[in-house]
Amino acid sequence: MNFFFTDHMNAEQQTTLVTDCISRLYESGITVRALSCDETEVNAKMFRKLGMTLDDSAVHPCNVSVYVYGIFDVCHMLKLVRNAFADDQYLGMVL
Repeated sequence: MNFFFTDHMNAEQQTTLVTDCISRLYESGITVRALSCDETEVNAKMFRKLGMTLDDSAVHPCNVSVYVYGIFDVCHMLKLVRNAFADDQYLGMVL
C-alpha cells in the first residue's frame, strides 16, 4: 500500500504523481478509466498536461488502447461558485 502525503502541488508535480498512481494501479491489475476532481486551476492544468480536454480523453499511460476521462465533479464546482460569491459578498444579494 502506498500513501502520498502532499500539501499544495503545482500542476507538473500533480501530473507526475497522478501518472505514477495510474501506472502502479495498472501494474496491480486495476485499470483507471476516469479521474474526478474539482475545477481548480491546478487540476485543470493537470488535465491539460495529461492530454484531456472538455471534448476528448487521454490515452492511458500504460495501455494505448485504453482512454482515461477527466471529469470535473459538479458538487465541488457548485461549492467553488458558492465560495466565490461568499468571498465577494454577493451571496446576500443573490438570496
